[in-house]
Amino acid sequence: MFRPNVSNDSSYYDYQILLLKRNGKLKYGSKFAFPGGVRDPIDFHLLHKYYNETMFHSHFDDENKIRLITAYRETLEEIGLLFFPYLVTQKRIQNLLEIKKRMKSRLLSFREYDYLFPLITQDFLTPLNFVRLITAPYLPHRFDTYFYLLKLKNHRVFNWKQFYNNNDPEKAFEKGVEKWDDIDMEPDEFTESLWVDPLEAIRKYQLSEIDMALPQFLILTILANFKKHQNLEDYVKILGNVKLFPSNYLLENPFVFPYIAYRTKTESIDKDLKMTFPYCTIMPGDSHYPIDVVIDAEQDDILKAELIMKYEALREMKGDENKCRIYFSRSQKRFKAKYKVEVSTKHRSPMNFLKNHELIDNYFKQVFVEM
Repeated sequence: MFRPNVSNDSSYYDYQILLLKRNGKLKYGSKFAFPGGVRDPIDFHLLHKYYNETMFHSHFDDENKIRLITAYRETLEEIGLLFFPYLVTQKRIQNLLEIKKRMKSRLLSFREYDYLFPLITQDFLTPLNFVRLITAPYLPHRFDTYFYLLKLKNHRVFNWKQFYNNNDPEKAFEKGVEKWDDIDMEPDEFTESLWVDPLEAIRKYQLSEIDMALPQFLILTILANFKKHQNLEDYVKILGNVKLFPSNYLLENPFVFPYIAYRTKTESIDKDLKMTFPYCTIMPGDSHYPIDVVIDAEQDDILKAELIMKYEALREMKGDENKCRIYFSRSQKRFKAKYKVEVSTKHRSPMNFLKNHELIDNYFKQVFVEM
C-alpha cells in the first residue's frame, strides 16, 4: 500500500509505503510487515454471495477473486480503511450510517461484513500483482503469499475509525493523504504504524531501528529502484499484461510466478566466494536451482502440481549466464551484514531489481547528497 510522499523533508521518492509493527506476543512479533493476512471462511461466503462480473476483471478465476477479497477484508480489519474508486455519494453515506446503527462495537463481525461488502463491491478496486513468495518445503511454518500494490487516492479512502468515533461519514472520506496517518490498527495484532519510502525503511532496518522478515526486505530492495510511483505502476501494468509466451509461465506473468527460495552452501555454487560469503540463497531462474529437489520435497498436492507445470520453463535456463542468487556472510539476520547479489536472467522478473549491499550504500550516499 503506498501514497504520495507527504514528508516535510526532501525525499528521493515521491511515494511512501505503509509498514505495521506486529504485536510482540504473536508469531514474528515486533517485526514490521505490510498489511495482510490469511484466508478466512467468511471470504468464501462473501465471494459466493456477492460475486458478479462487475467486481473483477472477466479473466479472473475463483482463486484470484478469493485472494482479492481476503486482501481487502484483512486491510479493513487491520487498519480500518475501505477503498472506493469513485467519489462518495449520499446514498453510500446513508448505507454506511445504517450499518453503523446495527453494530455493537467498532469491530466488524460476520454480520457487518454481510452488510458492508456489497457497498465495496459495487465498484471493486483491483490491486496490482507484484510478487509471489512461498516459504520452502523444509521450513516448519509455510506461507504462499501474494503481495499486491495499491495506491491510495484522495477522496477515495474511507477511514472506519474516524467514522465510528464521530458519526460523520463525510469526514471519514479522507480528502488529503496527510490524514491517513490516523489508521485504525487492531491492537491485538499491531502496535505501531510507519509511512516510509523504501530506502528509509531499508536504512532503519540496517541500523536496527526496526526489524522485519526477509520477504519484506526483498520487496523493499525491489521497490527502491523506482523513484516515482508512476514508474512503478507502469512497470507492473505493462509486464503484467504482456502475453508473449503463453506456454512459458515464468515469462508469461512474473508477478504471480511461485518463487520458492532454496538455501545452500556457497561452495556448491561458487568456490571463489565461499570464504567471504559462505551461505547462498538461489531463486527460480538460476541455472543451479534444484528444480526436482524442490518439487519432490513439496507435500501440498495442489502446489506440487502447479510447480511441476510452471517450473518446467526453468529447465531451459542452463548455463552460467542465468543467475538469480544472493550470497550472505552469515546465516542469521542475513541482510544486516554484507551480502552479494548476482542476477542475470533472461526472464522478466521483479527479482532482476535486487541490489548488492554496496549498491544500497551508494543509494544512501546519493540521497544524502541530493537532500
